[in-house]
Amino acid sequence: MTAGTKIRLLSANFRYSPNEDDDANGRSWPDVRKALTLDLIRGWYPRIICGQECSTIIRNDLAAGLGAPWRYLRNGNVIIWYDTRSHNLLGSQAFNLPTPPEQDPRRLILARFEARSTGGEWWAASTHFTATLPDWQVKQMVAACDFIKDQGAQLSVIFGGDFNSGQTLEEGPRTVARSNGLFDLRNKLAPARIRNVNSNTYNGWQQPCPRDGRWIDDILTGEHQQPYYARVIDTNGASDHQFLIASTIQTT
Repeated sequence: MTAGTKIRLLSANFRYSPNEDDDANGRSWPDVRKALTLDLIRGWYPRIICGQECSTIIRNDLAAGLGAPWRYLRNGNVIIWYDTRSHNLLGSQAFNLPTPPEQDPRRLILARFEARSTGGEWWAASTHFTATLPDWQVKQMVAACDFIKDQGAQLSVIFGGDFNSGQTLEEGPRTVARSNGLFDLRNKLAPARIRNVNSNTYNGWQQPCPRDGRWIDDILTGEHQQPYYARVIDTNGASDHQFLIASTIQTT
């Protein structure tokens, strides 16, 4: 690995489409949210995107809108987009997490990249955990951490996801992650270093977004990745989630 590799990563729950409720309430992807989402991505210029609920129509429209340099890897609707002008793909693995009975599988995608600017190698992971079932979120984080370790990615991974848990200090998926060497943004960065830190990451289509500091989305980093900037991005109608962006530097 090469120290000094800078990485700019966005974690985004895109809100799947088609969706009858959204379409009936003036929030359809083709007519409204597609343009808003592309404007956000272009405006915040990430080089890697860890996405959730990135369904077929969204994948196709993002591919067309972002252009040929952008490629993606996916496991179901969990996805990693990467800009080939910044990164070479070295390999990837898909993994299905423990999932409650009679629910769609919860998924993870892990990819290894080489930064074209420095030759530094690192890993990105994306996932989407079960909602409203804390015990299953813990099981899913245990499985995710074990899988990341088994691939040799633990120290240099950046892990973006919708973890569906706002618990930060109490026992939950983040405490499991920390015990495995994966640290959430607010564990590594003081609140003053995170713009819009009090915004919830789930907005439920409310504008302005609630400001209780409840993050069900997060970006976790291994010990060799040090965030130096992060922000909760107001999506303003592009999704029922806010997006999270972080810039990190690989330290070893």
